[in-house]
Amino acid sequence: MNRQEEAIMYSPDEMAHLEAYIELSFGEIAYIFHEKVSEDVHFDIAVIEPTDNDDYYKLVSMGGGAYKMNVPPGFEGELDRAELVMLLPKDSGFDKDDPASLWPIQKMLDILKTPIRENSWIGYGHTFGDGTSLTDGTDMKTIGLVTACNKNYDVMRLKREDKTINFYQMLPMYDEELHIKQKKGMQEFIHQLHDEDFPLMLNVQRPNRCKQRIRQMDRDMFH
Repeated sequence: MNRQEEAIMYSPDEMAHLEAYIELSFGEIAYIFHEKVSEDVHFDIAVIEPTDNDDYYKLVSMGGGAYKMNVPPGFEGELDRAELVMLLPKDSGFDKDDPASLWPIQKMLDILKTPIRENSWIGYGHTFGDGTSLTDGTDMKTIGLVTACNKNYDVMRLKREDKTINFYQMLPMYDEELHIKQKKGMQEFIHQLHDEDFPLMLNVQRPNRCKQRIRQMDRDMFH
């Protein structure tokens, strides 16, 4: 038996149920990226292409929820399974045939694999970054997780038998935005965003919404 066959993954019935839920949430799946080599958990990424009504890409992981994360006591069965959602602007350059444009998928996989590598968990308000820019041409260095919502703005949470799978959306952040989140919480950072920032996307060209707030906080410290 090879490593791929040993990897944790959904049963065929669970996968069919998950795919149906994703399509109910966002629309028809255009194609799926299949992880070629899996170690501990097998991950796939479903892609829903832009439409006239939702003019952006929707990417949803399929695999994280098959793995039971090591959550704090009291959250077992409630927060121990997770999948990730990513919304990408239509003009982001995302192209399934251009490997250089697929860096967002690698970021998604890196976060999904964190609970496995560190025997930990991922959830709302968690942030991920290594101090370097997410990609060329941006000063954003961090990805934060917020509660994912479907096209109708309903919270995405899939319950099946004894499993509850929570969906978290990936949101890029500048250093100043991360600072606000660390001091005041993720919800306070979300409150700093503008109407044009919604729906929340992995848009690395978005203006820095907390730079002015940080300047004001700095002035207040000396007055």
